[in-house]
Amino acid sequence: MPDLSYDLAFTLRLLERIDWSAERLARHRTERLRVLLRHAADGSPFWRKRLDGLDPEAATLDDLARIPVLHKEDLMAHWDEIVTVPGLSLEACRRHLASLPPDPAPDDFVLRGCLVFSTGGTTGRQAIVARTPAEWKATNYTQVRWAIRRLLADGVTLDPNVVQAGVLGDTPRHYAGVLTRATGIQPVPVSIPLAEQCARLEAMKPEVLTGYPSALVRLARAAIAGGLRIEPITISLAGECLTGEIRGLLRAAWPQARIFNVYGSTESGLVASSTGGDDPCLYVNDDFFAIEPLDDCGTPVAPGESGETLAVTCLESRSLPLIRYELTDRVTLASEPSPEGLAFTRIARLEGRTCDWLRWGDAEAHPYTFTTPLTDDPAVGLYQVRQTAGGAEVLVVPTGAARLDRERLLGEIARGLRAAGVPSPTLSLTCVEEIPRVGAGQKHRSFVPFA
Repeated sequence: MPDLSYDLAFTLRLLERIDWSAERLARHRTERLRVLLRHAADGSPFWRKRLDGLDPEAATLDDLARIPVLHKEDLMAHWDEIVTVPGLSLEACRRHLASLPPDPAPDDFVLRGCLVFSTGGTTGRQAIVARTPAEWKATNYTQVRWAIRRLLADGVTLDPNVVQAGVLGDTPRHYAGVLTRATGIQPVPVSIPLAEQCARLEAMKPEVLTGYPSALVRLARAAIAGGLRIEPITISLAGECLTGEIRGLLRAAWPQARIFNVYGSTESGLVASSTGGDDPCLYVNDDFFAIEPLDDCGTPVAPGESGETLAVTCLESRSLPLIRYELTDRVTLASEPSPEGLAFTRIARLEGRTCDWLRWGDAEAHPYTFTTPLTDDPAVGLYQVRQTAGGAEVLVVPTGAARLDRERLLGEIARGLRAAGVPSPTLSLTCVEEIPRVGAGQKHRSFVPFA
């Protein structure tokens, strides 16, 4: 059984790294990169071929630009050649995810010593990730150290029994659900009506509040209007972009709270976090990641310039090595040094993955009502949700790896919509060979609102 419980001692060791000098941080990153490249070349036929000509023992971070970007399509097409865990295959992972009980415990996700998750991201295309519990801890405790650092600096006494609440995706099989339960956060489903969310939170009285910006801003408005009475000391936001407007509303609702903005993905883990202070930038966890904003030709851009996509190298990924893995987010690195004197890379601007609620009259539903059941299904390779006047039309490109159970999928989505206040949602699901692209940029969109 994996131990995913919160480990304060481990977090404090990570905390010490924040004040490393630039030279020590650079040495650490180079060492970990070389270990990663050596492991990938030894254990993965895919990486052995792709890294041919690059000496892992002499590689530096500058050499990453010589390696082709790993797209999600590449990852899924060559998954069995990329994974380094003996006996672990994409088909086995899909079967395992399909066999999970309705309300799985974290250890139910374990297959051959790895936690197995699926994600659809903003593209709607499924990816499956395998990570050992140790890898999972290493890349998900990084945010906590930034919060502890700020609280200690402000003279707050750390309490291991602090009440934590998370307004997140409520499907137990979703990665966010596993993360929530494993770290002691009490879940408040993002799909239930706002009044019920407020009632649950008032009963909990959380001192730590976490969730999607699009969910917490609704709670902030409720608090300002007097409909929610809680006093969190820290607020952590993830999964979507945090706008200046949302930050302002959170501060107005809870002026005593330290606000932390977190950036990451299911595939990578938590890549960056703000410090909870006055610096609006996010600090990349450089001891675990190397990031490269790329232009539309795949060339790294300089600090101060906005990239079209982001290449992320997970320095501690061993089970499923992710080297220059593409995330479809626009990132601009800060060109000025840290006002706190820290050596970590700073993200000045982050665009992408903004999550708009879908509305039918007075009823509102978070997109996770759709994304979680669709992402969890091994038969769904790519999807698009097109909102209609009374519900939605769901387009699916099947993987062919499993039988697509339309009735079950639509039933799960319908239950989520009814819980959100859509009384009798009209839903359809159509299998297609290709998802149509929309808008002037002809980009794939997972959600197309009702015009």
